Amino acid sequence: MTIRTILASVILLLAACTSESYESGDGKYSAMRADFTEAVTDGTAAFTSFTTDDGDQLRLTRTVKPQWQTKADTTYRALIYYNKVSAEDGTYKAEPISMVRVLVPLPHAESELKDGYKTDPVIMNSAWLSRSGRYLNLDLSIKTGRGDDDKAHHVLGLVVKSIDTDASGHKTYTLTLSHDRGGMPEYYSAACYVSIPLYSEPLKPATGDTVVLNISTYDGEKQVKVEIV
Repeated sequence: MTIRTILASVILLLAACTSESYESGDGKYSAMRADFTEAVTDGTAAFTSFTTDDGDQLRLTRTVKPQWQTKADTTYRALIYYNKVSAEDGTYKAEPISMVRVLVPLPHAESELKDGYKTDPVIMNSAWLSRSGRYLNLDLSIKTGRGDDDKAHHVLGLVVKSIDTDASGHKTYTLTLSHDRGGMPEYYSAACYVSIPLYSEPLKPATGDTVVLNISTYDGEKQVKVEIV
């Protein structure tokens, strides 16, 4: 199995590192919020609602169809910019301003990668564990640009290097963020958000476990270490 095959679901095109705006019409952004969410599409493949990492569930004041999502009745990971507004029934809704795709690379054991994998550098801005503990979120920048090959693209993936258990039964999950820039030039930096699913096998860390993520950057390898409490 090759890295390009198993990571096909997380192909990172330039469009995935940009946002799509949906102007509210009133130009009032003083109350704008930004949240990482699990956003849901309806039968027409339009977003209708989302749940934030803090557990807030909100319906959108209108449906939204960004170009990067295509499936109906599906939950996507997205960074949503919105205004929280009062509804006529006394509840709150979300007035969408912009939706940005968040990549969710599924973990694969290193032994599955028969042809190996690449760790081309990225720019590491920040990392944090979602309040629910479902995701380890990454704020990255990727150097990219348009080259001679229109089909070239970046590929991000998640490699499980090892799972070790100590004498007390607690596990340490050692992961590597793989990145193949596909020979694309490095003309400028594009923002890219990644959420590592800690609920996906073979992960699922429990209280007392540790997740260690190694990321290749232009300043050398950086390590993100998270203890599950």
